[in-house]
Amino acid sequence: MAIWQTPTMEKIKTTLRIDENIKKMAEAMSVKEGVSLQEIVNVALKEYTSKTIKKIQLSKLLKPLAMGAKFKELPREIYYLKDDEIN
Repeated sequence: MAIWQTPTMEKIKTTLRIDENIKKMAEAMSVKEGVSLQEIVNVALKEYTSKTIKKIQLSKLLKPLAMGAKFKELPREIYYLKDDEIN
């Protein structure tokens, strides 16, 4: 059982189509690390989904704050003025 697993986590069967090269790399990693291909896929999916969930949670926390009055739109002409012409 992996470190992050709890005894109550159930496994389900599913069928996936993945790139052949990715499968070969994952199989090589499983042999090198002495774990099953299932373990490699589970860990990879857990890491990916954890990162995605953290990004979503972080984006909800970092909503823009109101910083006073609304910015007034500048007339187009002001963009073409030289610094010394702006008052």
